[in-house]
Amino acid sequence: MLREALSKCICGEQSFLYFVNERGRVGKIIITVIEVPLYICSKCGEQFSNGPDNIRFAKQVKEAVEMGIKRYSFKDVRKAEVKGLTMGGWDARISHG
Repeated sequence: MLREALSKCICGEQSFLYFVNERGRVGKIIITVIEVPLYICSKCGEQFSNGPDNIRFAKQVKEAVEMGIKRYSFKDVRKAEVKGLTMGGWDARISHG
């Protein structure tokens, strides 16, 4: 999927596209998603992704949980590693890396 390298932030400035690692909680289990596309504003620090990526992220997390995966690449959840997750919702982002 092609993405624009720049996107307008809510503060009005341009935000740049980065690919970051996201960690979040699914129930009591921590899951890591590698290379998530994320826009970051250099002026105010706001971080956001576009609508299609948000939908894809949510679907992939659900699929990863169903497959028992704790770590995977945003580019392809089927190339994931490590089994053993339980069902649950994505609670919160823990860190960017």
